[in-house]
Amino acid sequence: MNFSRVQGDRLPPPASAARPELAGRAFEAMGVSLVLHPLNPYVPTVHMNIRFLLATKPQTEPIWWFGGGMDMTPYYGFAKDARHFHAACRHALEVSGPSTIPASNAGVTSTFI
Repeated sequence: MNFSRVQGDRLPPPASAARPELAGRAFEAMGVSLVLHPLNPYVPTVHMNIRFLLATKPQTEPIWWFGGGMDMTPYYGFAKDARHFHAACRHALEVSGPSTIPASNAGVTSTFI
């Protein structure tokens, strides 16, 4: 497990390119990174990041959001495990409503090479 916190006087330009309302704001970002390294090689490594970001500017309401992601790294890839992992992640998000699943991830599938 790892905890991080960063802050700055201004968000980097790429951060405000897609969201102009963030330009010129100070920021704080905090995160937790969890990694499971199992001893059994048939159990995949799982990694998850959870982040909280806050962008502030005097005399304006703060803008904040949560973000993060999860991934699975199998030592021995089994399609059944990948399907289960993605189904469990989707189910965990679905209880909060469809807005919690980004459209860009709606059709994500796993491929083993």
